[in-house]
Amino acid sequence: MLKNMAEKYFADRKANVRRAVIAVLAVVFALFLYQLNQVQKPELVTTVGRTFEHARVVEVVKDNLQEDGHRYGEQQVRLLMLSGSKQGQTVDATSAAGYLFGAGCTPGMEVIAIQSVSGDISVTSVYSADREKVIYVFVLLFFLLLSIIAGKQGIKSSIGLIFTLACIFWLYLPLVFRGFSPFWAAVLVAAVTTVVTVYLIGGPTKKSACAMIGTVSGVIIAGAAAVIFGHFSGVSGYNVSDIENLLFLGDSTKIQVGGLLFSGLLISSLGAAIDISISIASTVNEIHESNPSLGRAALFSSGMRVGRDIMGSNAATLILAFAGGSLSMLVSNYVYDLPYIQVVNSYGIGIEIMQAFSASFGIILAVPIVAAVSAVWMGPSHTVPAAAAEISEPLPGEAAVLPAPAEGLPRDAQPAGTFSAAVISRIKRLTPVLAQGKQALLLHWKGITVAVCLFILAFCGLQFYSAYMEYQNAGKDYRQAEQSMESSSPALSIKGTAAPLESSAPQEKPFVFDYKKLTAQNSDAAGWIRLPGTGLSYPVVQGKDNDYYLTHTFYKNKNTAGAVFLDSRLSGGLSAQHSILYGHNMRDGSMFAELLRYREKAYWEQHPTLELYSKGGKILCEVFSAHEAAPDSETYTLTFPDQSKYEQYLKAMAKLSLYDTGVTAGPGSQIVTLSTCVSDERDMRFVVQARKVQAV
Repeated sequence: MLKNMAEKYFADRKANVRRAVIAVLAVVFALFLYQLNQVQKPELVTTVGRTFEHARVVEVVKDNLQEDGHRYGEQQVRLLMLSGSKQGQTVDATSAAGYLFGAGCTPGMEVIAIQSVSGDISVTSVYSADREKVIYVFVLLFFLLLSIIAGKQGIKSSIGLIFTLACIFWLYLPLVFRGFSPFWAAVLVAAVTTVVTVYLIGGPTKKSACAMIGTVSGVIIAGAAAVIFGHFSGVSGYNVSDIENLLFLGDSTKIQVGGLLFSGLLISSLGAAIDISISIASTVNEIHESNPSLGRAALFSSGMRVGRDIMGSNAATLILAFAGGSLSMLVSNYVYDLPYIQVVNSYGIGIEIMQAFSASFGIILAVPIVAAVSAVWMGPSHTVPAAAAEISEPLPGEAAVLPAPAEGLPRDAQPAGTFSAAVISRIKRLTPVLAQGKQALLLHWKGITVAVCLFILAFCGLQFYSAYMEYQNAGKDYRQAEQSMESSSPALSIKGTAAPLESSAPQEKPFVFDYKKLTAQNSDAAGWIRLPGTGLSYPVVQGKDNDYYLTHTFYKNKNTAGAVFLDSRLSGGLSAQHSILYGHNMRDGSMFAELLRYREKAYWEQHPTLELYSKGGKILCEVFSAHEAAPDSETYTLTFPDQSKYEQYLKAMAKLSLYDTGVTAGPGSQIVTLSTCVSDERDMRFVVQARKVQAV
């Protein structure tokens, strides 16, 4: 009795420890998501005074339904506002006859209304039918059916699905918005959601761990297959139908729009990968429990036989799912009777083929992976002969009882396996330590499973922490450099940089460039660059080549942030006819990331000039061009044979500008080019070019 109580106590204790660990991880993960979602989104559209509200159609004042059954023009309706500042009031509104906006209103119909208020003026229009309740009912019905039919497992699956959706919205999207690679953000989401979903369904078991490994492997294989297909076929994330809108988002944020297509493939194939991995791992586990004597090879063969049946249906499901999503395109191609060579080489078809077959590659190759992992982990290292199971353990003082010989054969003529089994049994008795060690390992497989899951999470967390520390260390270096240029006395500042003395507000220490002090910290120092009113304020260096300062800060500390550096081939430094400065486009907005905001003319209007500081003093520069350029383009021309070539170059650069700044750089001008990488997979650079107009 005491033994049973002790076993129960330790079992409960282990369960409580496991629950405590899970609770701590859940809290840490929730705090991480909260911090991750503290982002400042740009105002891409004006929403001041405009709200979306619930309303009900009270009356159709003027209908737009024609005799042919179609609607043209607008409906004039009267709405009862159900939410918002005018809740309970009746307002007049219009409803467009479009397919994407508006609705064919009828009395009693609930709609979503757009209210635009400016002072005393209020304009209301119908955005769409109110589908919110219908969506909630369908979602609730889905979860109810899943829970009723699948029981407890259905409830766990529902929780896993909700967690997956939460990770997409609160983990994947903010990571992508912050500038992380969409591909690796999707891999992280796949890993986290797989661990949680499989753990909920299968618990802390060996089959769950095997399913996790198979799922993540299959998803990564699908993504790799898509990347390979895209490389050789010329299909990329820039060939999608809504690329114009995506490029606008990419220009206004740090989103790497080129990687969204491939990351979407990873997420879309995740469900099928989990399905097939759990099925095979569970099958191998059941076979092993039913017949523990089966060796690893037999278990692997069993898993593959089951996998062959499943992979065909799953692959077909994925291909048909992607094909179904492109039916409108297929119908259009059919009706227009486009030639085969045009259809098969179109980007739309290429993307659908890439998505369908790459996802299927991941599913197909996940089968042998999860079968092999399950067989190795669950199966014994050798096949135990069936006869060995019949050898009974002797009681103290008794001899071992060997199985009876086969009829008609003397004992010494029995198959070798029977005698070998007896020998193995004897060896195990002589080596109890090994047997106990193996038993202890089997008893602690739950801990091993949890350890594997924690390792995956820790690895991903370590990658993010490493990147975070890189940014922190680089920021520390450059804050130190800038502080060395700050003066404690406004009177020492260069004219035009100090705050007005009569201001009663606390004054920021003015920036004072000291060339000797800067070169004392780094002999490669060539000057300083500042963009007033922003965080772009960095020392400029010039190394012996254009590689070293790509990975080293101003203080020569190894860091991916690098430094702002002059082209090593330049003579004359910041006073040259054409000075070229390079800097990284860092995801945290540091270094030259600020330059990408010059894509918008409104930003240039706020920051038309920048400041350079060299041994000779301050140089004021006026921006005359902002554009993208290939790294081997004429933009990076350092010297010119004559003034006419230089003048042609300046005109070409001004023509490439995204907008006209009104600044003209003539043949007698000196210019500076600031260059940084574009935030996507294209091998392009974004450059801001300015004319040096004033030296102080």
